Amino acid sequence: MNILKTYVELNWLIDIKQFAISQGYRTENQLNFFKKCGDYYKAWDSICNIYHHAMSLELLWPYVRNYSNPSVEGYLLWVKEQNDPIYQIKYEQHTYFKTSYYEHIEKKPLYKHNLYISTSLKKENQLNFFKKCGDYYKAWDSICNIYHHAMSLELLWPYVRNYSNPSVEGYLLWVKEQNDPIYQIKYEQIFYYLQAIINYRTVIRINRPSLKNAARKAFFPI
Repeated sequence: MNILKTYVELNWLIDIKQFAISQGYRTENQLNFFKKCGDYYKAWDSICNIYHHAMSLELLWPYVRNYSNPSVEGYLLWVKEQNDPIYQIKYEQHTYFKTSYYEHIEKKPLYKHNLYISTSLKKENQLNFFKKCGDYYKAWDSICNIYHHAMSLELLWPYVRNYSNPSVEGYLLWVKEQNDPIYQIKYEQIFYYLQAIINYRTVIRINRPSLKNAARKAFFPI
């Protein structure tokens, strides 16, 4: 826990404060709660899953965008050639925390079960707990942030990889041409139903009736 709190405090003004705001922490009290890692498990999930994943994508994207056949080895060579101090700070920040984090969970393997739900909830009672959303807030984070983000990337990647100048409009046109039924099911699941749930939850915080009506309309046929 001390590793996490130290990391958050050191990088608070660099980008983690902005990340916390994007997660819905708005008031000074809410931001202080996030900064102090007030909710132990939610802090781990927010930083080690969502933030860690987002930062990885931000660091990888300039390389992937400019190389037709990207690879891990190619990226590591490319990183050494980058002279932008901000990029180097973020890369070092990301690498250092990842190393410290994995050392931490290897010493306390039970944390794997708490943090990596998708790969580590093996026992039947653990799976039933997750299925029933036993921990309300953690369930929201796991599904509406981590799962939603990961699935969105999986759906977007085939389009981004094959187009030199990807755009939202281009993706929506491209989707209509896809005939794979599994892809279509996943697209509807993530960008229609799960997004409607996220919109509905957003409505509760910001009071936008139009979003609430849109979310209800999406689920009305069900």
